[in-house]
Amino acid sequence: TTSTTSAIAEWGLADRDQAEGPASVPGVVIVYQLDGQTPVATALHVDGRLVTSASAVGEAERLVVHHDGASQEGLVRGRDPYSDIALLVPADGELLPIGSIEWAPAAVEPGDTVHLVALDGQPQPIVLSGQVLALNAHTITRGGNTIVDAVATSARLPELAGGAARVDDHGRAVGRVIDCADYLASAVPVATLRTVSASIAETGWANPAWVGIVANFEDDTMTITETVEDSPSAAAGLAPGDRLLAIDGEPVTGLTPFVMAIRRAGPNTSVTVDVETNGQEWTTTMVVGERAPVPPVDIVSDDAAQGD
Repeated sequence: TTSTTSAIAEWGLADRDQAEGPASVPGVVIVYQLDGQTPVATALHVDGRLVTSASAVGEAERLVVHHDGASQEGLVRGRDPYSDIALLVPADGELLPIGSIEWAPAAVEPGDTVHLVALDGQPQPIVLSGQVLALNAHTITRGGNTIVDAVATSARLPELAGGAARVDDHGRAVGRVIDCADYLASAVPVATLRTVSASIAETGWANPAWVGIVANFEDDTMTITETVEDSPSAAAGLAPGDRLLAIDGEPVTGLTPFVMAIRRAGPNTSVTVDVETNGQEWTTTMVVGERAPVPPVDIVSDDAAQGD
C-alpha cells in the first residue's frame, strides 16, 4: 500500500487527497530558505532536538523554521552527509512551541506498517503509508552520498519529503526520511538518528573520530588527494596519490564505508591500512585521532574535506 485510507491513531491524519487533516502536526515543522517562501525540507522535533536532512539543506547555514503560522530563524549546528542528518538550533535561543514526537518503544522490522508525515507548504501535511521492506539497505542522497543503514519502505516518496517524520500508528518516531531520488521512501533508523543528532548537539560533529584524509572515490578506487599536516594519516605515512585498499582487512568500497570504518574504530584506536603506492602494496598502522568540540555558535559540516 502506498497511500493511507485510515487515520493515524493519535493525530487523526489521513492522505490529503482523501480527507482533511490538521493544519499542523506536533513536532513536525517545515523548513524554508531565508526568504521564508521557498520550502526546503521537513524537520522533526524529538529528544529536544530539531533534526532534518543534510542533503536537503545543502550548504545553508541559516534557514527559517515554520510551524502553525509562526516562523523563526534557525542555524545549522552541524550536518553529516553519511547519515543525511542535520541539526537545527534557534538563532535567538528559544525554540518555537512546536511540540515534540516520542520515540517508538522498539525498532521496526520488515513487514511493519509505517507512515510518512511531511510538509511542503500546503495547508495539510502529506501522509503516505507503506510497509518496511528491508533493514540496512543502501540508498544515495540527492547530495550524492551513500547511506548504508537505511530502512527501505514501500511508501511513495513525494517532493520535499527529505527530513520527514517516519512514524508508527500511534505517531511515535521510527525514523526520519532520507532525501533521495528514489520513487520509494527510505529512512534513517532511530538508533542512528539519536546517536548522530546527540553528538552534533554536544560536539558539533556527527562523530569525533578523525584521520585527516581528503580523498576521491572513482572507478572503484579510493585515492588520497590530500593529507592534513600533523594528522593521523600523515603520521602513518600516507600521502597524496596513495590508493586505500582496506581498513582492518575490510576492502574500501567507497567513501561512506571508509568513514564508517573509522567511526566504528573510534578515537585513540589503531587500525591497519592496506595501501598501494605507485603499484606497490604495503601496510601501515594508523591511530585514529579525535576532533575538538566546536563551540555552539560555529557552523560545521562533516565531509570528506574534513578528513574522516
